[in-house]
Amino acid sequence: MGVEEGSVILDEEGSSSSGVRRRGSCSCSKDDFLPEESFKSWGNYVKAIKETPYRLTDRIMTRSVDSTEIVDMKARSQHEMKKTLNWWDLMWFGMGAVIGAGIFVLTGLEANEVAGPAVLLSYVVSGVSALLSVFCYTEFAVEIPVAGGSFAYLRVELGDFVAFIAAGNILLEYIIGNAAVARSWTSYFATLCNYQANDFRIKAHGLTEEYSHLDPIAVGVLAIICVIAVLSTKASSRLNYVASIVHIIVIIFIIIAGLANANTSNYTPFAPHGPRGIFQASAVLFFAYVGFDAVSTMAEETKNPGRDIPIGLVGSMVVTTILYCLLALTLCLMQPYYQIDKEAPFSVAFEAVGMGWAKYVVAAGALKGMTSVLLVGAVGQARYLTHIARTHMMPPWLAQVNEKTGTPVNATIVMLGATAIFALFSDLDILSKLLSISTLFIFSLVALALIIRRYYVSGVTSNVNRSTFGLWASLPQARRPKIWGVPLVPWLPSASIGINMFLLGSIDRASFKRFGLWTGAILVYYFLFGLHASYDTAKEFEKKQSEDGTKLRKVEEGDVSSAVKDESSGAIGSTRFYLPLRMAEVNNEGAKIRRGCWCGKDDFLPEESFKSWGNYVKALKETPNRLKDRVVTRSIDETEVVEMKSRSENEMKKTLNWWDLMWLGMGGVIGAGIFVLTGVEAKESAGPAIVLSYVVSGLSALLSVFCYTEFAVEIPVAALISLSHNSSLIPPQLEGFAGSSLGGSFAYLRVELGDFVAFIAAGNIILEYIIGAAAVARSWTSYFATLCNHNPNDFRIKLHSLSEDYSHLDPIAVLVLAIICLIACLSTKGSSRLNYVASIVHIVVILFIIIAGLTNSNTANYTPFAPFGPRGIFKASAVIFFAYLGFDSVATMAEETKNPGRDIPIGLVGSMVITTVLYCLLSLTICLMQPYQQIDKDAPFSVAFEAVGMNWAKYLVAGGALKGMTSVLLVGAISQARYVTHIARTHMIPPWLAQVNKKTKTPINATVTMQVATATVALFSNLEILAKLLSISTLFIFMLVSMGLIIRRYYVSGVTSNVNRKKLVLCLVVILGSSIATSIYWANSEGWIGYVIFGPLWFLGTWALWAFVPQARSPKIWGVPLVPWLPSGSIAINIFLLGSIDKDSFVRFAMWTGVMLVYYFLFGLHASYDSAKQYENKILEEGDVSSVVKDSDHSGVALKS
Repeated sequence: MGVEEGSVILDEEGSSSSGVRRRGSCSCSKDDFLPEESFKSWGNYVKAIKETPYRLTDRIMTRSVDSTEIVDMKARSQHEMKKTLNWWDLMWFGMGAVIGAGIFVLTGLEANEVAGPAVLLSYVVSGVSALLSVFCYTEFAVEIPVAGGSFAYLRVELGDFVAFIAAGNILLEYIIGNAAVARSWTSYFATLCNYQANDFRIKAHGLTEEYSHLDPIAVGVLAIICVIAVLSTKASSRLNYVASIVHIIVIIFIIIAGLANANTSNYTPFAPHGPRGIFQASAVLFFAYVGFDAVSTMAEETKNPGRDIPIGLVGSMVVTTILYCLLALTLCLMQPYYQIDKEAPFSVAFEAVGMGWAKYVVAAGALKGMTSVLLVGAVGQARYLTHIARTHMMPPWLAQVNEKTGTPVNATIVMLGATAIFALFSDLDILSKLLSISTLFIFSLVALALIIRRYYVSGVTSNVNRSTFGLWASLPQARRPKIWGVPLVPWLPSASIGINMFLLGSIDRASFKRFGLWTGAILVYYFLFGLHASYDTAKEFEKKQSEDGTKLRKVEEGDVSSAVKDESSGAIGSTRFYLPLRMAEVNNEGAKIRRGCWCGKDDFLPEESFKSWGNYVKALKETPNRLKDRVVTRSIDETEVVEMKSRSENEMKKTLNWWDLMWLGMGGVIGAGIFVLTGVEAKESAGPAIVLSYVVSGLSALLSVFCYTEFAVEIPVAALISLSHNSSLIPPQLEGFAGSSLGGSFAYLRVELGDFVAFIAAGNIILEYIIGAAAVARSWTSYFATLCNHNPNDFRIKLHSLSEDYSHLDPIAVLVLAIICLIACLSTKGSSRLNYVASIVHIVVILFIIIAGLTNSNTANYTPFAPFGPRGIFKASAVIFFAYLGFDSVATMAEETKNPGRDIPIGLVGSMVITTVLYCLLSLTICLMQPYQQIDKDAPFSVAFEAVGMNWAKYLVAGGALKGMTSVLLVGAISQARYVTHIARTHMIPPWLAQVNKKTKTPINATVTMQVATATVALFSNLEILAKLLSISTLFIFMLVSMGLIIRRYYVSGVTSNVNRKKLVLCLVVILGSSIATSIYWANSEGWIGYVIFGPLWFLGTWALWAFVPQARSPKIWGVPLVPWLPSGSIAINIFLLGSIDKDSFVRFAMWTGVMLVYYFLFGLHASYDSAKQYENKILEEGDVSSVVKDSDHSGVALKS
């Protein structure tokens, strides 16, 4: 028709092309409320009533589409809304809409009556549920940027009938939500004036108690809000911005002042009403999160919805949840829960601690916050009503947008009028429970709609897929978001549905009865008016489209195609467009390019074996053959450097040098181990001989460092050397680049020992990092407690239902890990600089401890030197190996190192030598300051300084320890993500984890996943369990790397003869066998005869390897000296130390290995097999890089080295 999309054409009589008459004022007549054909006469209306069943079927089965909501529905408002908002406005809108009466009133009510101090967990549960819903809303708001919010989304995916039921509840949510806030406004205003709230209300004796206190102040406030909301959206935004800032300043004041007057004894008992009370409170406290959906209704007035809405929605919800949890924590630390006031809890709490004046600050802040909530609510609810009226389910007069102000004046006045009536009569408790039902119901529907949107498109999704169970594994997604999508579909929206439904079960029956009455009233209106009005409008639109010859099927390039019959309904899809389905773009390497953090099943299991259940069953039957293939096949250097890297889609930035690596090494190692385990092992295992334990552990670690260094330097260089004969064959990834691989020990073992052994190591690498960082995070809490003059368990939550080892929950550790995760995601160089500064401070503190400690030493404390004998020394060595964990993180930074061949050896060896010297000096110092029996196990250095009269020094020690542990966590977060990234590149774990973010050039998916896993472990497990399990994993990996180095030097396929290969195998069997026998003998015998037998056997095996087997490969730049003696010694020491660890830890280790094997045989084996075969086929077809050879001993294809 030549009309610009979304515009409105007026004819001579002032009517628009959409059939809506133009007005200059807010005048109205019957035709503004019921203009449809069914209401032209009583005869038409009676006929419509008779057709109700048919019309209802049509409305249930028919769906709207994005284009209809965005173009046609908007045209019915006559004028466009002004686009004036950005993400900053939306974030403040979100916080302004949410942070209000809920936190200031319901916290006290639910803590006092239902949850006790565990109201903190109630807010966490409600916050998680709300955040899941936020993700669902965000995708819809970006894809369908209209004022209708959830109503528009449900209309598109679930049809008119369900959308109208939701619409009624949306209106109820807004009306009673704002009414509750308006009544709370009166309560806090009364507190500010030193009056009771009911002193400002009028008692009506003819009404029941729940409705008898009339609130004229609430009505007056709503009237003022109405005027502001009608005049200008931008002005409302500015006023909300100022009010929200003041509000948040007051909240921060409450938190700081409240925690300064905290009494941890008030947190006992923590959950007096048990889990049921926590979840019951969660359902009601959901009221405190109501309002965030107002942000999605501002889509039409947002300049860039695709960017601004996700930032505004998610940002405001995260900030809000953190503030809520801190406020709940503060309130219950200030007063026993049973003394908390239900009307004005924070004001009364400050009076109770002698800060009576603070109640005025609290009241003023609450008033500011509630003013923001009312203002944002007025703006948001009017836009909801506007879009509903556009469909004619509500009178279309309400859809009008004022020409001068660009705001929906009619809808604003009507909604605030209804809100004022509720606010005049109803009390807060009734409103909040009814509101929570309505809100949870709507959020569940939106999450359900999102799943349907992703998995079902009429005419695209097959009948088989439409009836498939097992959503993620069996059903392909039919639609992908164009700009921003919810991650982890269907898991995240499915979890949202589950949590919302669970919380609904915690609300009392009386509230459900009120909800049922309201739903009944909605249905009566719908069957009498809404159904027929929307049916007529839809048919009129259908007729118009048919006359205009407008094509309804949209494709990616053009506009539209003909109307189609909806296969599910059998009726013409009157408002059903078919959206263009945007398939994921593909880069030259075949990797998908995504927008935002979108992911689907194909990101986790994209391989051929998982395309269908039939393929998967076939793969399981082939498990023996596939396992054999993966056990005997070896990767090669070029594959790890070139092919594996290409699977991350983007290159990592090369920003690090040897100086950075050395500080990363020290930052990654010097942390919780030295500050915590030194005290534990000196007191219980080694005594003053702990210094020798550190020497033994340091020697073992240093031997492993040498092995790591050769691998880290050698693998990338080999890729260049093997290609140097023909520069035209060098791939672009390697031009001008001394290549690198971030897979660390996993990549090295994959090259030398094959996929199966590499996967076993990979599982232990992941375990090593998770429990290592978790242990450090819990130690962070311990030293933070020391800094605050508290016991560590004062900052932990005791759960009596769990065993003692797992019953002290540590929320501070989780918070620290969350902050570390954010830093690690943003920038590698920035993280390096932060670590650099923190490590310098840390080492300065360590030097202070050594100097100050030695000046207060007493040599008498060194007697007896080894009270537990040699066994105690080696037992301690095995455990404090944990203190050396982290040096391998330097090897994982190879891809981001400018000159790996020079920088990695200097960084690795230099950091390890300095660390070992400092550790030995610190262990020497602690045992000279105090007798070993008196050393404190939790904070040994702090207590030792107290013992020698330097009480002030404990704060310096605690501060230094915190700095050091922060460095360890930061370096760990960076390196563990890179380990996971490389493992995911092989498809042994989901390849989604291998993605490198295009903007930050960091592996965000892997970073977040690993930090979440670490936080989960840190929340529950204590340090001693973690340290022992970690030492097994670490020693096992270091032993494998040392063995891998020997194999690398002595065996090259096609070069090493069969005779020499057999000699190599025999020598390795002797070395490993004698080391294992020595370790077992040490663990189970007090004699010495075993050492006389097994020690010489180890020497013989190593000597035979040195004397009779020629090395098949020489390092190009840097190599381990004294091969095979040095790596063989590393194997022996690592295995020997394993024999000093208790049996329970080995049982846990075996259970973890069992879990890994189950995963490997069910998923990892088949995914990596498919990936490897696909790569082989690609090489055979293209013939690039070098000739392809079939290894006579391996069933896989390899490239010549």
